[in-house]
Amino acid sequence: MSQPPNPISDRSPISGRSSITGHSRVKVGDWNVSSDTCTVATLIDGEHCEHKVTPRSMDVLRLLIARAGAVVSPGEFLETIWRSPIATDHAVHKAIAELRSALRDSAHKPRYIKTIPKRGYALIAPIERLSEPTSTQCTAAHPADNTHSSASGSQPDADRWHDSWRRWPDLKAVRGGHLYNIPPDLVQRHSLRALQGLQQMCQVLDQARPR
Repeated sequence: MSQPPNPISDRSPISGRSSITGHSRVKVGDWNVSSDTCTVATLIDGEHCEHKVTPRSMDVLRLLIARAGAVVSPGEFLETIWRSPIATDHAVHKAIAELRSALRDSAHKPRYIKTIPKRGYALIAPIERLSEPTSTQCTAAHPADNTHSSASGSQPDADRWHDSWRRWPDLKAVRGGHLYNIPPDLVQRHSLRALQGLQQMCQVLDQARPR
């Protein structure tokens, strides 16, 4: 008995054959893809690089991820994503061009999206699921990207948050050990306790600031 399709999200009819498409954060090649924020991000020469794409282009990328390795025709893109009688193949080509620009890919020497003449496009980069963030309700950064603070709940959540940042050892905050947690009840509620959370945030920023 065949299994029902696994939707990527509730806002789109896109579905795929792999459970990886059920997550909003996926790694495609060198890029971390977040469908929630319509962004792709990576480290280039030790610097954080992030590009934002249109929701439509992100849907195109999500469909390519769902069909990873298989050819997706312009007609399938139009039927699945645009669902408009006036949309043409040009809309698909435009979205693919935006994705290639964001991923720093080349149509002539593709590492991510390959054009299959007369047929469509295929995602050829490896993909993997990324763990969902568990404690990123509040993030503050020093102007020199020297510290990151987050509102975390339990100690296991805080540990997972630290582990997720340690995957980026080239960032100054990680390299210098400037990762701090602030109790979520100090920043998530509109009350005077937010002042205590702000005070703690200022304290960790001052602690990380070079003397």
